[in-house]
Amino acid sequence: MNTVEMKHRKNVDTVRVIAVPTPEEPLEVVIDRAKWHRGKGGPGSKLITFDGKMCCLGFDALACGLKHDDINLRCDPAGTGFGIPGLVDITDAPLGSAEDRKQFMDSEVCREMMEINDSESTTDEEREAALIEAAAKIHRKFVFVN
Repeated sequence: MNTVEMKHRKNVDTVRVIAVPTPEEPLEVVIDRAKWHRGKGGPGSKLITFDGKMCCLGFDALACGLKHDDINLRCDPAGTGFGIPGLVDITDAPLGSAEDRKQFMDSEVCREMMEINDSESTTDEEREAALIEAAAKIHRKFVFVN
């Protein structure tokens, strides 16, 4: 995995930013329906759950080069501690902070995708179409299999 190092905060040496190449074609993210955790609401949803199922963003994080251990039981991409292009924004800590540090925040598109993935009132057909459309906004091509 390619990462770019940046000054982070006291007692921590680097911010890990995934260096995803920007090819002409979008990054293909294959989502295996048999392993896809969806439609069960936000609480309990993780990038990888206890039973090994993943939300759409777990599949995306793996396609970007993260490892299972990086995303295991994490609630969202920002919680991985990696800056994932399109999913995680890295910003300066609020003014008045005691330390010079960066903070990780899920992007607007990321939050939209979490809402779509976890919605309990959406059919799988509608969910897949909405996720494909949202993923295109961040130069991804979601492909659903099985």
